[in-house]
Amino acid sequence: MKNIYLCGFMGCGKSTVAAVLARKLGVKHYDIDQLIQEHCHMTISHLFEQYGEDYFRQLETQVLKQTGEMKGAVFATGGGILTNQSNGELIRSMGTLVYLKTPFEKCYQRIQGDNSRPLAVRKTKQELQQLFDLRDVVYQTQSDYVIFCKNGVSAVAEDITKQLNLKKK
Repeated sequence: MKNIYLCGFMGCGKSTVAAVLARKLGVKHYDIDQLIQEHCHMTISHLFEQYGEDYFRQLETQVLKQTGEMKGAVFATGGGILTNQSNGELIRSMGTLVYLKTPFEKCYQRIQGDNSRPLAVRKTKQELQQLFDLRDVVYQTQSDYVIFCKNGVSAVAEDITKQLNLKKK
């Protein structure tokens, strides 16, 4: 099985779906933000605070490249990973990119007031909506598959297995 990379806006459920999907397929799952934190020994918020978003995006690409060595796994990406277009190309060269398309209001309910999300804390709801709209276009154009997240996590994981024609363990 090729690696599967889940993308989507903050709060769309990438990490949760990655865990359920990996369990369903009998493979490992990783959260790229978590890998970055382990690599740097600091939280994403602290990285943003101390070094800024540009530095974080460089680290994100560096860690993303390393995921190519982890064969047959499911990865939850960060919400902004595709702001660097070459990351989308890199992901597709290492596996399959799946967009978890979740309505903005659902994402917003999950992220509002979450201090661990630097961009969510600094922006108003209207600014987040604008960011969502911009990224939605990027996610759709760069992804191999779009999965509409209307139902629960298990249903989303099941939709992914069907769309990608994957064998469950």
